[in-house]
Amino acid sequence: MAEFGFHTTSDEAAAALKDAITGKTILVTGVSPNSLGSDTARAILAQKPAKLLIASRAADKLQEVIKSLDIPQGTVVQPIVLDLSSLEATRKAAAEVNSSVTVLDAMICTAGVMAVPSFEKSKDDIEMQFAVNHLGHFLFINLLIEKLLASEHGVVVTYSSEAQSRANLSFLDDLSYNNGKDYEKWTAYSNSKACDVLLSVGLVQHFGQRGLRSFSVDPGVIVTTGLTRSVPMEDFKALGMFLTHSSLSVSFYSPQF
Repeated sequence: MAEFGFHTTSDEAAAALKDAITGKTILVTGVSPNSLGSDTARAILAQKPAKLLIASRAADKLQEVIKSLDIPQGTVVQPIVLDLSSLEATRKAAAEVNSSVTVLDAMICTAGVMAVPSFEKSKDDIEMQFAVNHLGHFLFINLLIEKLLASEHGVVVTYSSEAQSRANLSFLDDLSYNNGKDYEKWTAYSNSKACDVLLSVGLVQHFGQRGLRSFSVDPGVIVTTGLTRSVPMEDFKALGMFLTHSSLSVSFYSPQF
């Protein structure tokens, strides 16, 4: 098995996993300009998948990313409009994927929001970070589970965060954070990311015997992506986070390798 460390780049990781990419059908969420999702898509394309589905909230942003990609001959890139803050929209996107593919070999969930400054609710009246980072992906994955299980070696990867170690999961007793009165942006972010780790565990518990593999990974702190647009640099310094610009640091939280 390939070994990855703090300085492993996305290109190096994709090259090491070439056999799991070439000729496969792969879906990546959170693909917008200047995002981890777009870099993930770029690195995957270099290994010539048969089909790459890229999902994001805005159709124009997806087209902007597609124009920037070097798409190999024989590879199909399909945009999927996916608004994870809406359960209805998430169901619509899943239906589009289900009608477009017979199998999903891999699903990489990079979409997310970070440290939303003030308490904000999704279209379904759910705290925004939990809705987008966890609940939307939870629904999306489960709606596509049969396509993943149709693969000989189906895999789900969720991008989590070191912040998961600071979660306070008592919030599960009150998802509204006392109607926002007890909301703290970093705690809410940490909680959503811890739930992503638990999602990975749960997927293996429920579907591991049918061949599904699931991983939750920490891509590190990369301040040049759109994810950090609402986060002052002082916040990162206060949290003691060091920064990487040219590489992805990867830690695995995985119940099955």
